[in-house]
Amino acid sequence: MPPKAVTYNPNSIVYFKGDKSGFVYVLQSGQISLNYTDLQTGQEVHDLIQTGEFFGVKAALGGYTHDETAQVLVESKVVQFRVSEFEALISGNQRLLSKMMRVFSTQLRRIHNQVQGLMSSDISADPELGLFEVGRYYQKEGDPLKARAAFKKYLSYYPHGTYAAGVQKAMQELNTAPHRKEDADEVEAPTLFICRKKMDRGEYQEAYKGLRLLYKGENLPREEKPEVELLLGICLFQLNKYKEAAAQFTSLVKKYPRHGQLDVICYYLGLAYRELDDREKAMGFLTKAITMLKDNQKKSRASEVLQELKEMG
Repeated sequence: MPPKAVTYNPNSIVYFKGDKSGFVYVLQSGQISLNYTDLQTGQEVHDLIQTGEFFGVKAALGGYTHDETAQVLVESKVVQFRVSEFEALISGNQRLLSKMMRVFSTQLRRIHNQVQGLMSSDISADPELGLFEVGRYYQKEGDPLKARAAFKKYLSYYPHGTYAAGVQKAMQELNTAPHRKEDADEVEAPTLFICRKKMDRGEYQEAYKGLRLLYKGENLPREEKPEVELLLGICLFQLNKYKEAAAQFTSLVKKYPRHGQLDVICYYLGLAYRELDDREKAMGFLTKAITMLKDNQKKSRASEVLQELKEMG
């Protein structure tokens, strides 16, 4: 499926803070604001996206959740690329690659400067150095998953770059470093709390493994099984395993027709079927979800996706 242009109405949302996305977006026309909270001042910040500018780059290419909410201010047209499509587009296009990497490193520098000011002010002028420093930052912060993701991207874009040797050395250190005791405890004895914590960090693969162990174990209280099964479905969805996620949620509805989070199940079923290009089922579940959802962010997102599906018809 080729990249597609999507039209958004004023006050709609392209994505919410905390969402995980497999898309890079380019603003073709209109006006969009990236809204986030400054960690130092606590004030709400609104960064306007310029026409032709990429956004959502960090979350898509780094495998992270979004740090901001992308809000549409006037009717806007946005082109969305899957990561594979976007990487194919920029492959061999040095000008476009340089522009994209400036956006990528600048977005990361914004977050990191708010936390500790660890990244120097010249990073935005040197995207290669910026990506290298991103990996070093996460390595120092004890977040090997994000460090590896940044280093792998560096080697993908700059296999013979200035810092390639340093990246290779850092990758070896990450691969041979002993696991923290708390990580070992999580692997050996997963709990529902630990699995939720991993999901909050965007570690859906590890959370899924822990939830599977929990579900198969003998010590899981019967009343917690419906929630574990729901979280398994959410993990599958976030891992882009949409067919498996839809099957998990469908089974969940059959087993627990009065599940306490039926609204959330319908929401994810609608989104999963949208990714599977089953427009009829997607619209049906999203319509049902909107009537039940208590989470306003999910309700708004469901409404936007439903409108998009209607326009495609």
